[in-house]
Amino acid sequence: MSASGATKAKPSQEFLRAEAAAKFILAKTKMRPRIGLVLGSGLGAFANEIAGAARIDYKSIPHFPRSTAIGHAGRMVIGKVADVPVAIMQGRVHFYEGYSPREVIFPTHQRRGRYQYEFRAGMSGGSARSHQSSRDKSFDRPE
Repeated sequence: MSASGATKAKPSQEFLRAEAAAKFILAKTKMRPRIGLVLGSGLGAFANEIAGAARIDYKSIPHFPRSTAIGHAGRMVIGKVADVPVAIMQGRVHFYEGYSPREVIFPTHQRRGRYQYEFRAGMSGGSARSHQSSRDKSFDRPE
């Protein structure tokens, strides 16, 4: 029981797996990301431009699913973009690869708790905006 008399809930298995993944990732670098980016095949090469970054293959991160999609490197890249520390998922996993919804969203859960940072998803599928080219980088933005 806590000081208030309420029983403290045990962390879920999913939370514990996310915590283990986050600890593993952050042990590989002293940098602490402020923004997380998820890049697919269209923008994955952007992560290659980050000089001096820590690069961690998903297969070495505890509990991380492995990307099998063509053009998805399956790598976490932690470095700086315009002096902002970022964690970049270079590739992601999909339902069509045979993963469950829980497995598909797991990599975004490793940013929970004390490791939390702002999250963005990237795409290069074009835009309905006339001033944007299909080659422009595009990231979601909270309203």
